[in-house]
Amino acid sequence: MAEAESSRPAAATLLLLAGGGSRRMGSPKALLPWQDSTLLEWLARRLAPGFTRLLVSAAQPSQVPASLHPHTVIDQRPGEGPLAGLVAGLQAARDQPLLAVACDMPNVTPALLSRLLDALRGWEAAVPRLAGRPQPTCAAYQPAALGPLAAALQQRRLTLSDAVAGLSVNWLDHEEPSLFENLNTPADYRRLFDAMRYGR
Repeated sequence: MAEAESSRPAAATLLLLAGGGSRRMGSPKALLPWQDSTLLEWLARRLAPGFTRLLVSAAQPSQVPASLHPHTVIDQRPGEGPLAGLVAGLQAARDQPLLAVACDMPNVTPALLSRLLDALRGWEAAVPRLAGRPQPTCAAYQPAALGPLAAALQQRRLTLSDAVAGLSVNWLDHEEPSLFENLNTPADYRRLFDAMRYGR
């Protein structure tokens, strides 16, 4: 029975952040080919089964594959960075804890998200730090974080790390840095794609 219970999805929402201009990449990161689909669809298949709900935040529907349109929440203030996407996700998640993951982080694992959710208890946010640098686009948030983050967005304090610093945060300083590698350029994409494909 204990094993069956442990395999149940966590009562939390997974939010995949698909917005962003992708200026250095030159095309929407969420739609990059990855295995037999897009990067965003691959992440959803890999991570969403651990949670009771999946959301995808985007500035516009064209940034999201058609298969994920039913899960899409549109940023109310597009062009204002991941903070806008996070606020939209928290509004849609309502009373559930939310696990946010940027769509350009293919190395994020279900185990990492489970640790973040465990670390969230008693805090408004659980956020990894690498060498002192917060990683708020791969972090866990309580519903209570919505008010302060929405206020920061309204006041155009758009840097997500600064907005998150106004919350009660459980900082995680000992996670493996490779989990947070992201795709900013075509070279990053080729390197991580090849690492996945050839097991390097």
